[in-house]
Amino acid sequence: MPERESVGAERPVVPRRPEQRAATQAPPRPQAPRSPAMLVGLQQAAGNRAVTSVVGSGSSTREQAPEVDLAVLAARPDLAVVGDRVRAAVAVERAELAGGADGLRGRITGSAEARVARANARAEGEVAGVTASVAAHRAEVAALVAAAAAGVVGATSDGAVQARGVGGASREDLRARVAASRARAVAAADEQARLAVSGGDAEAERAVSASGRAQERVSEAARQRIAAHQGDDKTRAAVRGAVTGACREVVGGMREQAGEVAGEVRESSGELAASLRKAGAALARDLGDGTDEVEGGLVDSTAAAVARIGELGSGQGGALEELRKQADSALDGLRAASVARIRAANAQVVEALRVGAARAAEGVDAAERAASTQLADGGATAVGALAGAPEGVAPEALDEFGRQVGDRLRASRVDAVERLTGSVDRVDAEQGALVSRFGDALDQERAQVDERAAQVEDSVAQAVQRADSATRQVVGTAVDGLRDEHGQVVGKHVAGLDEQVDSAARTWVGQREDTAAELAAEVDGKLREHDAVAAKSPGEFGKVAEQADEEANASLLSRIGSGVWSAVTKFAEGLLVLLAVAAVVFVVLVALKLVALSVAGALVALAVAGVLLLVYSLITGFIDRWRAYRATWGDQPWYVDVGAALGVLVLSVGGAVGLTQLVEGAAGVDLVTWKGLGVEERSERVTEGVLIIATILLLRGLSKRGGGVAEGPAAEPPRGGAPRTAEPPGEAPPVEVPRSSAPEPSRTPEVPERPVEPVPAPVVDPYAALGVRFGLSPDVVAVLRDAGSDVVVAERLLSRGVDPERVALASAYRGPTGLALLDVLTEAGIPEGAAWQFVDGAVPMGRAGEVEAFARSGALERLLDAGLDAERIVLLVDDLGARGVEVVDALVRGGVQAKVAVDVANLARAVGAADEVHRLTTSGNLENPASLRAFLQDIRAELANRPPARGKLTTLQDIADRSTRGRVALEWSTEARTADGRRSGADIIDHGTREAVQQKVVTGKGAQAVVDNLAKACAQLTGKTGEHPPAGYLRVADVRITTEVNPLFPLERATLLDALRENGVDARMVVGADQVRVGNGTGTHVFQANEF
Repeated sequence: MPERESVGAERPVVPRRPEQRAATQAPPRPQAPRSPAMLVGLQQAAGNRAVTSVVGSGSSTREQAPEVDLAVLAARPDLAVVGDRVRAAVAVERAELAGGADGLRGRITGSAEARVARANARAEGEVAGVTASVAAHRAEVAALVAAAAAGVVGATSDGAVQARGVGGASREDLRARVAASRARAVAAADEQARLAVSGGDAEAERAVSASGRAQERVSEAARQRIAAHQGDDKTRAAVRGAVTGACREVVGGMREQAGEVAGEVRESSGELAASLRKAGAALARDLGDGTDEVEGGLVDSTAAAVARIGELGSGQGGALEELRKQADSALDGLRAASVARIRAANAQVVEALRVGAARAAEGVDAAERAASTQLADGGATAVGALAGAPEGVAPEALDEFGRQVGDRLRASRVDAVERLTGSVDRVDAEQGALVSRFGDALDQERAQVDERAAQVEDSVAQAVQRADSATRQVVGTAVDGLRDEHGQVVGKHVAGLDEQVDSAARTWVGQREDTAAELAAEVDGKLREHDAVAAKSPGEFGKVAEQADEEANASLLSRIGSGVWSAVTKFAEGLLVLLAVAAVVFVVLVALKLVALSVAGALVALAVAGVLLLVYSLITGFIDRWRAYRATWGDQPWYVDVGAALGVLVLSVGGAVGLTQLVEGAAGVDLVTWKGLGVEERSERVTEGVLIIATILLLRGLSKRGGGVAEGPAAEPPRGGAPRTAEPPGEAPPVEVPRSSAPEPSRTPEVPERPVEPVPAPVVDPYAALGVRFGLSPDVVAVLRDAGSDVVVAERLLSRGVDPERVALASAYRGPTGLALLDVLTEAGIPEGAAWQFVDGAVPMGRAGEVEAFARSGALERLLDAGLDAERIVLLVDDLGARGVEVVDALVRGGVQAKVAVDVANLARAVGAADEVHRLTTSGNLENPASLRAFLQDIRAELANRPPARGKLTTLQDIADRSTRGRVALEWSTEARTADGRRSGADIIDHGTREAVQQKVVTGKGAQAVVDNLAKACAQLTGKTGEHPPAGYLRVADVRITTEVNPLFPLERATLLDALRENGVDARMVVGADQVRVGNGTGTHVFQANEF
């Protein structure tokens, strides 16, 4: 900024002193008459002819008043009276003249002093004005600099915030893109799982439908065989019944096998889908194992950028402060010079006013004396003239003479006073002009000061504008560079993750295609077996028809005998099995020396074998009857199956002791299938029941004879000899037509020409019932049924108004766990959309249990309210674990923003203080949780030093332990204030123990390092560093020695105290502390301040 011309270069115009010509010159003295005929000048001015006629005419050249002959006046009383009147008039006029002069002198003096006062006041006012103007400009400069400094601070702070924001956004972008990669992995696995399930469903449907066509060919072969049989009605009915029953058994077996194959295909597809989803979840968990390291790099580069921006701000702040000092110095010099000039000019004006007033007063004095003398001389002249007046002058003339002389004297006095007043007026005007010029000079001075101060201010304004522009440009460049750097780092990391996902997706496609090919081959093999069965069925049905024809023509007695013989044959086979088992048991018991080699021992072995076969008969009987139930009635609702299972169990127990066979033979109906029994079957079952009961009674008697064997029923000999074995999976059983006795003519029902498939009894489909109740679409009902959804859970969800499609999808794609989790979430009040996101994300990642627990505790709802979405929360659960999310929840409950809370949890994990932060936050005892993020950032910065510093980490560990016992504050507190009401400060403020602790961790190798740190802690406790402990709290200096090579590390309390004293620790050093705690290798030692 160009330098202005200094105000001191010019001096204000000092007004000239007033001219004193009129006031210092005496008025002209009138000439006295030189003869009686010629009166004094006063009389002449009157122009009184009467006087002139009395005293005559003439002139006189006398300079002094004439001598008056008093004797003449005394001798003539008429003249004496007039003379006295003249002398009295002179005295009066002189007194009036003196009074007027006194008034003018007072006026001169008063006016001058008033102007002096006004000049002084104006000068002081201008001094105050200049001072105020300069102060205003200083304030403007200070405001400009302060605003610029604030702008620099704001710009750097904004830059730091932007840098942190870039860092945070980069970390968020990193996490989001990692999460997206994880989600893409899960989605890719889900897609292949969905295709696997749909492909399995298609193969299962193909198995069922193709098998159905083979079953139809079997049924057609049965119809053709029935139609082709010749004979009477009785024979035809027997053949029809036998062939129809055989057909039903074959078709039922094929249907069951097709269902089993379809189930196996669906199960395999489901297992593959589950495996794929598990692999996707595993990949999602494993993706980005190096993300923490990348994120740490982002944090470090952000911290470096923030540090650079901070250094820039500090430098600019110092430059602005120097600029302010220079401007203040210039303005102060400008003010000082202006005030000096104003005071000098004021002194000159005051001097001029007072000198002029004094001279004017002297002039009035001189003029007064001259005018007074003139009046006296004129009166004397008039009296002298009167004394020379001739005799015989008329009294009226003398009176007129006296009156005119008095008038003339008065006029002379008035004229003198008027002249004096004019002179004083001129002096007053000149002094007024002087003061006015002084005011103008002050105004000009003020204007010059304002102009030059404004130039200084403008120069500062331009400088701060340049500083602000430069700061913002540098900050913007730093932030943009950080953003570009982070973008490259994040992009490179995520590209690697995407490649892993793409590779895994290709692998999953291959697995799905290979499994699909295997399942298709399995279905094809089973269908070929069914086609083979269908091809052989005409010949097999022919055999059944021939046997039925033979049986139909047999007599009633022969059929009964056939049934009895069949039962006896089976019983004999079972009896042989019983004896064989008894022999084995007997050998084992004898070998174990549990029984003697005797008849009694053999009877015990027989009883044990009977019990074993009884249990075996019970189990196999249940399995056979359950298969008959499923073959006859097919799939039923779960509650129908439960009731049927209980019934089958009762019938199996009854069958083991022969009761069920007696009832079925007497009733002529199978109690499971409710199919009618022929004469042969009825006689067989009755005989079987009788033989079983007889055997039980026989074994009971034998057990009593043998002793030591508990009484109980004997085992039912297995029907048909050896126990049945399950057919190997995947193989179709050969078509075997069971032997069947032709029914008696009186009991043979009319059979239609075409065999009719058995129609299951109508049952309620729970999924269909759900569909009717809640108005579900057929697709939703089918998905619920195919997925085997828990009807009760689905009903609860639908009752809450959850979208049916979401219920179906949760069950189909996330299984029972997903459906149950959706139930828990919606019951906890989580919005439906968010609940589905939780299910969709948590179940594949194996985090359903944690999410459920957080839903029940209310944490999910709080985190959602805080602005986190469900997907982010699931990723946090997977990334931070349950304890990390508990930290976030605790901070959110404490009023901390969700983003800050997440940063705290991540920072805690990064610095290895997750447990401490979890204890501190979840205790609910931290007064200022919002300050925790900055504190953890400081810890990370300390740990980044070489060697790492652990002071703040130690403070965190200590305050975390304290928080489990009471309320604490970290670094500052508003709950505990200082004595003057300000917020208090210390490293730890423990409200429970009422302690204010300043902590130091000593890593130095010398004793002086301990002393220096102790001194710093005590100085902080005095408030010298701006940290003021709360009033009434114990002030503790806590110093911890962590270096074993430090000479104070191994000392006990007494020797440690001596060592501290020897190294300069005294009462003056610890004046700020009430207590000193020193931790070293032998423990923590507590000293009171007075011990030093």
